[in-house]
Amino acid sequence: MPVELRRSMPTPVSAARQCLAGEAAAALDEAVAIARRRGHAQTTSLHVVSALLSLPSSSSSLLRDALSRARTAGYSPRLQFKALELCFSVALDRLPSAASSPCSNNNAAATPQAPAEPPVSNSLMAAIKRSQANQRRNPDTFHLYQHYQQQQQQQ
Repeated sequence: MPVELRRSMPTPVSAARQCLAGEAAAALDEAVAIARRRGHAQTTSLHVVSALLSLPSSSSSLLRDALSRARTAGYSPRLQFKALELCFSVALDRLPSAASSPCSNNNAAATPQAPAEPPVSNSLMAAIKRSQANQRRNPDTFHLYQHYQQQQQQQ
C-alpha cells in the first residue's frame, strides 16, 4: 500500500507573529520585509538573521554582542560584522525568487493586488516552536536573558 507524503503548508506571518514577544515580532516583520523586497516565496531563518544584523534594537545588540565575544583577534569587530552581513546577503541572493503562478497572471489585469507577505517557512516555524519549548523547560535562562537586555538598555 503506497504511503502518501503530506507536505505541510508554510505558516502565515500573522500566526507566527502571535508566538513572539515584541522585539522578536519586530525582527520577524523586518525579515518578512526583506523576503518581500527580494521576491522570495517564504521567509526563512536567513531572512531573520539578516534582519537581526540590520536592526538597531536590543535584540540585534544581543546578537552582535554574542558575535563580538566569539570573534577572532585578527580583525576588527566592525569589519567582521560587515563580512557577515555580506555573507548573508550573498546567501539571500542565491535563494530562488517566487515564481508567479499562471492562475494569478490571468487575473492580474482585472484585480491588482498588493504583494502578499511571504509566509514563514516550515523550518523557521519549527525553530520558533523549539525556542518556545526551551523557554518553558528553562525559564531561568529566559529570565536571565531578559535581565541582561534590560541592563544593556540602561547603559
